Amino acid sequence: AGGWAPAMEAVRPRMHVPARKQMGASLNASVSVKGGWGDDLVRDMPVAAATDLPHAGGSLPRVMQPLRVEPPADYNSPARVAPLSGSKPPGGGREVADAALARLARRPLVGTPTAKVQAERMKDYGMLEAACRRAGRSANAGTFSFNQGVLLDNMGEADEAVRCYKDVLKVAVDAGDQTAEALACNCIGVNLQLRAASSAPPHRYCDGGDPTSAPRDAAGTDLTDEAAALLQEAIQYHERHVNVADIPGRFIAHSNLGLAYQALDQLDSAAEQHESALRYAIRMSSLAGESLACAHLGAVKRRADAATAKACTERRLLLARTLGDMHGKSDAYLQLGALAHDARKWSEAREHFDRAMRVAEQTGDRTALDLARCSAGVVDGSLQFETFLASLAAGDAQ
Repeated sequence: AGGWAPAMEAVRPRMHVPARKQMGASLNASVSVKGGWGDDLVRDMPVAAATDLPHAGGSLPRVMQPLRVEPPADYNSPARVAPLSGSKPPGGGREVADAALARLARRPLVGTPTAKVQAERMKDYGMLEAACRRAGRSANAGTFSFNQGVLLDNMGEADEAVRCYKDVLKVAVDAGDQTAEALACNCIGVNLQLRAASSAPPHRYCDGGDPTSAPRDAAGTDLTDEAAALLQEAIQYHERHVNVADIPGRFIAHSNLGLAYQALDQLDSAAEQHESALRYAIRMSSLAGESLACAHLGAVKRRADAATAKACTERRLLLARTLGDMHGKSDAYLQLGALAHDARKWSEAREHFDRAMRVAEQTGDRTALDLARCSAGVVDGSLQFETFLASLAAGDAQ
């Protein structure tokens, strides 16, 4: 009743990881409802050997991106791909929405995205849906409606896709099908989050999750009323998803809830959701899920608890190394550099940003590379300015 996240399909917990046997109890005892868990918990968590992982070399999700549920195999759903460059989502923000949707593709992009000239597939699904409704096979009709929604998403028709997913939800509730209900709630919630991203300033949903972005004011004044309303609605669907999902589905739902609360600048609520996601990741023995949850917690705790944020980010870095997740390594180095910068530890910050640059160059990640270079420049400038002020103070003292 929840399935797996698309980008995490390859890390389904098929293999037992002995190092996780007794993790659940210690985590529940150490994590408070309001957050604030000990650094020793994060640092002392054991890590399974990389050879035990069935997903070695697979694609792993990056931070700050909503996760989609994997539909059942018998749905025979079309692949999710980047939308057409000429399509326009509601609220603008074409580049932001394109980047977010592209990273949510659940299968590798092969050939061209679904185009409107291939409308025969949409017509086929529409005819099959109508035939199933006439025959009283509402569950099958919901399947074809879901597949239409995926095609509409691929074409950038977000509003029409949400209508299809709501049809799926209605059918699922009437039939008591919790699997379809969880799938529909997830799709609706994610689409609403992406629409909020398209109507909000880009740094709210940075490309790859900008871990060095300046802290926002407590009121979140840069979030538009439209985006805030969309996020509140998305939260309702993700909470509904939690109530009907299995363990992997709850991990996805709590992660998405945490991101929605982060965007609303409700950091305490976001931390609670990411802590719940971390618990479920450990229950599943999913190192990839644990890595993602630690990354999100590190970002949430940055302002309120730098020590915990650093501990979470160091755990993220350790897991990224174990998983061979190069993007995760560069994101972790960027976050560690930002934390060192906040603490005015210039040499440490510069070292982390240099490492982030090296990893980004290896992976060809231009966004992370440019961000690391700019951040390193800021550190150099801050150090020089501080040195200049110190020299002025010394001159005045003499």
